[in-house]
Amino acid sequence: MRPLDRLLTATNETEFFVLICQLVNVSDEKPLSAKLASIKTPLGVGLQLTVRQAMRYRTNDGTLLQWDTTHVFTLDEQGALSWWMPNQPIITGLKDIQASLKQWWEKEPATPVLGLLA
Repeated sequence: MRPLDRLLTATNETEFFVLICQLVNVSDEKPLSAKLASIKTPLGVGLQLTVRQAMRYRTNDGTLLQWDTTHVFTLDEQGALSWWMPNQPIITGLKDIQASLKQWWEKEPATPVLGLLA
C-alpha cells in the first residue's frame, strides 16, 4: 500500500500523526528535514512535526537556496490534529486533512513532500 493510501485510510488522528512522522523521518528524499517536538497548546500539551524544505528562489544575483517551513502537523493531548502550510488556512480534523491531502495530491503530486507519498 502506498504511503498516501495509508494516510488516507487512517482511522484516527493518532494513527495519521504516527504515519506522517514515520514517513518524513525515514525518508532519503532531499532536501527535506523534519523535527518532532513536544509543545504547549492552549488546552495542554501536544506533539508538533515541523517539515522544512530547501527552496530555490531566483534573485537578481542568481539563485538563493533557503530552508523554509512548509508543513506543520500538530496533535494535542485531546487527540485534535491540525495541518498548517504557508499562505493557507489551518486545516483541523482527520477527515478534513485527509480530503485536503487527497485534493492536493491530485493537483500537485510532484512536490517534494508529496513525492514521498507515491
